[in-house]
Amino acid sequence: MKVTTIPTWFAAGTLCRLGYPVVLGILMGSVSPAAAQQYPPPAYPTQPPAYSYPAQPRAYPGPGQPPAYPGPGYAGPTMAPPLQAEAVPPPPPGPAMVWTPGYWNWAGRWVWAPGRYVARPYPHAAWVAGHWRPRGPTWVWVSGHWRR
Repeated sequence: MKVTTIPTWFAAGTLCRLGYPVVLGILMGSVSPAAAQQYPPPAYPTQPPAYSYPAQPRAYPGPGQPPAYPGPGYAGPTMAPPLQAEAVPPPPPGPAMVWTPGYWNWAGRWVWAPGRYVARPYPHAAWVAGHWRPRGPTWVWVSGHWRR
């Protein structure tokens, strides 16, 4: 018995010309139009996310910093902070480290928070130290920040 064969290029060409469009048509016809809308769109936030501003480096493990603006019942310091108690900073641990000087922290009494080295957030950043400023009968802390 003689077996008749067809060349593979002919079979592959026929499949490409006829098979793929047929399979594609069957698949598209079997999917319902509502299938693409089965999930509701995501809910978008009504308010933008809050941006957290960089705060003064915290070195003292006691109570937090006093509020920047005194509110009702604020028992902040009524006397000026003592003079800075820090001497020459130690050598830096790396080239990208910046010295943030120590400061006086109010925790019901004046407590010295020593300075420390912190990494620069971007090249050539300079740390502007925080300071105490008189406001009315009390003193308030003005936080330090990075300057470009």
